[in-house]
Amino acid sequence: TVLDTYRGIVKDGNSYLLVVMPAADMNARLATWDGLLEVLRECYPDLAPHLSSVWPDLVRDSTTLGFDRLEHRYRSEGFPPLSGLHQASVSEHISRARLGELGAEGKLRTHHVRAWLFVAANVRKNFRGDGYTWLASGERGNQEWIMRNRRIDEMDSVTTVPLGQPTSDQVTKYVCEQFKAEQRLAEQRRPDEAKISAAIKLQAAFRGYTLRQQQKHSETAANQQSVLPQQQSSASCESETEWRPTPAEFTEALRRGDKLPRSKKLAGLCGRVCRGTRATHFLGLAELDGQRRVVFMLGSDGLEMVLRTLHMPLQLLLYLGYDVLFVYEEIMRGAVFELVVIAESSEAGVVPATWQRLPDVVAASFGKDGKRLSTLVEKHLPQMQKESFYDLQQAYTHPKTGVVMSMNEARRKSVSSESSDEAPWRMTENRLLQLQNCRTADVRAFLYHAMNLNNLYSGDGYTYTQEGGRGFREYLAPNKQKEELGVEWSSCPIGMPTIDECMEEICRAYDKLIERKMLGY
Repeated sequence: TVLDTYRGIVKDGNSYLLVVMPAADMNARLATWDGLLEVLRECYPDLAPHLSSVWPDLVRDSTTLGFDRLEHRYRSEGFPPLSGLHQASVSEHISRARLGELGAEGKLRTHHVRAWLFVAANVRKNFRGDGYTWLASGERGNQEWIMRNRRIDEMDSVTTVPLGQPTSDQVTKYVCEQFKAEQRLAEQRRPDEAKISAAIKLQAAFRGYTLRQQQKHSETAANQQSVLPQQQSSASCESETEWRPTPAEFTEALRRGDKLPRSKKLAGLCGRVCRGTRATHFLGLAELDGQRRVVFMLGSDGLEMVLRTLHMPLQLLLYLGYDVLFVYEEIMRGAVFELVVIAESSEAGVVPATWQRLPDVVAASFGKDGKRLSTLVEKHLPQMQKESFYDLQQAYTHPKTGVVMSMNEARRKSVSSESSDEAPWRMTENRLLQLQNCRTADVRAFLYHAMNLNNLYSGDGYTYTQEGGRGFREYLAPNKQKEELGVEWSSCPIGMPTIDECMEEICRAYDKLIERKMLGY
């Protein structure tokens, strides 16, 4: 995988050597299910009887149920997910000794063997047992063989050819470019609702395991440290399960590294993560350069997660909906991140990020053109709610050539490109108002480019992941100076992920994107 390659080159300093040998002399087998079993018998004679007894069922289940279903069964017994596995976590998985014990007790099942093959023999989820590799595109690759590991200097008739080592910069550049390209393609693919539903269930199971592990490690510390006062009057909160701090109290708790007890819920606040490379970038809720008229805000449930993940800046940013490639690019240009917390109030113009509230937000945020733009949004609102982003993206065509224009790609163009007829169009407010025949797709592109309502925006007031999982409540507000918000506010830095953390996550996300592409969603 991309992640394995990145870790091998950048972290471990691996270089690559091609070893060429006669297959017959090395007792190599074609990488079919039968060939794999023969090699395993040679390598693990103590496990041979147990593996042979379940092998026909393993081949059947791998073909009919698939890897994900078998992994789900494996995880249901308390084992961690196999996805993202690396050497440090191998010890948490099923061992050779445990496999033998289950076989002796007559309790060995196909999901135990499949997980052990993944961990011990590197038989990954794209292994089909037909003797061929399979590419990320879903195409069949080269013929594949399998053999017992042995020393090169003990082999006869062997030739080695050094392949060299890519630089870390080459690897990083390649991964980022490929990831960006796959993101653009994924945004334009019609989603398969059935497969997304299945992915959400798997994601929920993974999230459940992760939360149980986090709870196990942090429960003691969370009980010892609390952001809540030791005694609370009835006036300080509406119920025993709510904590309603002031913005200053919340940010002070964040600075101290306090934890919110799991029995308590945060209420009465909303916030925004701001970023910039110089002090003037933090005067407003976003840079006050005229390009960001509207900003997204997170609600109390999102701020609650901030307290849960305050020691992991990257995880926090991903939870809040940031794209990992965007975070990486921001860090590379020297950006730092700040959390602004304000009291929940209509005075600051903060409203739920729903379709129904969009016309009001546009009218309040775009100055003298606000009313005209709001009228256009309101006119096309029913159609935008009815059609999927995919359909509107396909309808976003150049009027003269009929070529589909990628909204994602157009967003990367500068605002000054609005005077150019070259595709793809970045739909600024000026371009939208100048169109003679404004289409629903044009309005949707404007919302994407001017307000950052991308393909994941659902209009129900919640964030969503690429897999369709619902996240936190989200809000919209006009971008203005903090001193002009009209409500109490406070801010504090939230730290910055390392470049290495970002690259590992980019590799993981890229591998996952390719996997979804192969599965068709």
